Amino acid sequence: EIKTKIRNIIDLSYKNKALLTILWHQRSFNEKDFINYTEIYKTIIEECKERNAWFGTGKEIYDIVKV
Repeated sequence: EIKTKIRNIIDLSYKNKALLTILWHQRSFNEKDFINYTEIYKTIIEECKERNAWFGTGKEIYDIVKV
């Protein structure tokens, strides 16, 4: 099931203190063409919030890790 796969990826990132990036295009919220994608997106956000994940933009990440 997709929700199990999502949780596994988030758990792996969390356990390894890894950066998990998600690129989600706005058109994915069109339920007519992308059935259940909105629910999948909500699951990702909820699972990350449960782990106190930090949410940031690409620029914010760059500013933190730039060398």
